[in-house]
Amino acid sequence: MVTTYRIILGCLVCAGLFLTFVFYNGLPGGKDRMSEEFTSYLEDKYEEPFEIKEIYYDHMTGRTYHAWAYPTNNPDDVFYIGQLPDTDDLDENYSE
Repeated sequence: MVTTYRIILGCLVCAGLFLTFVFYNGLPGGKDRMSEEFTSYLEDKYEEPFEIKEIYYDHMTGRTYHAWAYPTNNPDDVFYIGQLPDTDDLDENYSE
């Protein structure tokens, strides 16, 4: 009887930890998926290869992903790209 409660309590604690992780960090694999989507968007728009410099999950403004990227042949040109909170559309901006 006591072990059943411990198992249930352990499962609830694990589920709580997982949900906390997802809330603050996004779903597992989300950064990889969005990194590919951001790269593809920039490469299609500017017709040159891009690399993602840094990607992060923002749980405060609509649980969206944002990144800094640069063209492979010119790493000094830095672009911001991210999801818009209400629509999940992509928004990008060149940073001079």
